[in-house]
Amino acid sequence: MDHGPLGHLSIAAHGHADALAVWLHVGDQPVLVDAGTYLYHSGGPWRNRFRGTGLHNTLCIDGQDTSRIAGPFNWSRKAHCERIAWKSTQSETSACVRHDGYLASHGLLHERCLVAHARGFTICDALIGEATSEGGSRASGIEPRSVEIGFLVHPDLDVTIDGDKATISQQGEALCRLSGGDALGVTLHEGAIEPARGWYSERFGSLRAAPQLVFQPRDVGTRRFEIELEVLAAPAPTRRPKKLSDTGTARVLAEMAPR
Repeated sequence: MDHGPLGHLSIAAHGHADALAVWLHVGDQPVLVDAGTYLYHSGGPWRNRFRGTGLHNTLCIDGQDTSRIAGPFNWSRKAHCERIAWKSTQSETSACVRHDGYLASHGLLHERCLVAHARGFTICDALIGEATSEGGSRASGIEPRSVEIGFLVHPDLDVTIDGDKATISQQGEALCRLSGGDALGVTLHEGAIEPARGWYSERFGSLRAAPQLVFQPRDVGTRRFEIELEVLAAPAPTRRPKKLSDTGTARVLAEMAPR
């Protein structure tokens, strides 16, 4: 879970507005992924799409970025993150972090607690503050009109939705399931432009459409959200050569697992 600075040094030139984003691998398989970069100056509007919050695995209010973009390598306002709690027991481990990227625009802090347990993970999001309706006395207290919690899935995987549950599979084998319960609805997007949803760049210059799950509260006034991420099975390990070592010796690891 990302709760570090926006980027390197003061201008954070290569940073993305991905505060509190999460990623997930099941075995060797990337499942919930970072969108990547795609292009720099020649990318035009794609540059901002890949830097923006909407393509990352975090919460987004009113389609606004957690840090405000001001050019291909600059920011006019940066979200600041901090860890507020860490706990580990025999049965679970949890980390709670928050950022202030929506404090100026909506008077709200975004807090995320990630709990790891035997079934997988529980992702708890909360919007903390005193927002007022639009036109209220405080300029920094605009009531959110939309809240989205997104999860970008690796393009080699399949996603199916059944009611409030989304299952991610690899070649017919279910890897994990996400559910927001009765409070959250879920939709699937792939290769959408405005707003940009469902795009992935595995390396510079590469662009692929990818499934993106978006959870939204059924009641826009809700301020606390909980998503269960159940890990169902690990994919078969792959046989992959490691890079040559400094001595030029190639080592190959063959990870074989019974089926």
